[in-house]
Amino acid sequence: MENRPLLEVFTTSFQELKTIKELIDFYRERIPGCLITVQDNMSTDNTKEICEENGVKFIQFDTNDKMDEKTLIHLRNTSWKNSTAKFIIVCDSDELVDVTEEDLMFCDKVKTWNVCKCDGIELFGHDEFFKDSFYGVKSEGYSKTILFHKDSINSMNFAAGSHTCYPTPNEGHSIVYAQHPFKLYHTKWQNYEEGIKRQNFIKLRGVSDDSKSKGWNFHYSLPDSEHKKYFDNGFEKRIKIR
Repeated sequence: MENRPLLEVFTTSFQELKTIKELIDFYRERIPGCLITVQDNMSTDNTKEICEENGVKFIQFDTNDKMDEKTLIHLRNTSWKNSTAKFIIVCDSDELVDVTEEDLMFCDKVKTWNVCKCDGIELFGHDEFFKDSFYGVKSEGYSKTILFHKDSINSMNFAAGSHTCYPTPNEGHSIVYAQHPFKLYHTKWQNYEEGIKRQNFIKLRGVSDDSKSKGWNFHYSLPDSEHKKYFDNGFEKRIKIR
């Protein structure tokens, strides 16, 4: 009888202890037996300890103390290749796909889809994470194709930030998108103070010359006033999500 993990989540991190803990709690609540791999860009906080305490695989990679999108693209496109799980999620640490164990078990049984472009929702203005009702704004930019059935997929071909991708199937398969996609919560601005703190960690670190030449990660160089304007606009337009 087949005994494979139902899901493995692959994410990257840098100085994101709180966010990583939220990610672990979120996915383990919904898919209790899921595997999680954190690929860490040389954090100096306690991310490693949190991963070890929660049975999460922790791998470090070095980009010479710069944010390097080219390296992140490579990790997103290759890290899941040797996974034994049936389903894969490749996400940033502030991205949470609202899928359950029952959802994935049903899909594995009936095989109605093998790739899911999730419905992106940015959350705005939460003091506590996922307590009672919460609010956000639908976002096409964060409607990412980051959940897929591994056995069907040869390559995902993620571009920068995974905002676009061009999946190719394994031999004998075709790409079939989910007709009823799951929600993808982008939690960076669920709390403004936490969001701007994470933003400034990257700003102080800086991005690689390669990223600059391609116009990637430019938002990390914006002043705090621009981020506050973005947050206030999202907060004003938010609707009740749950």
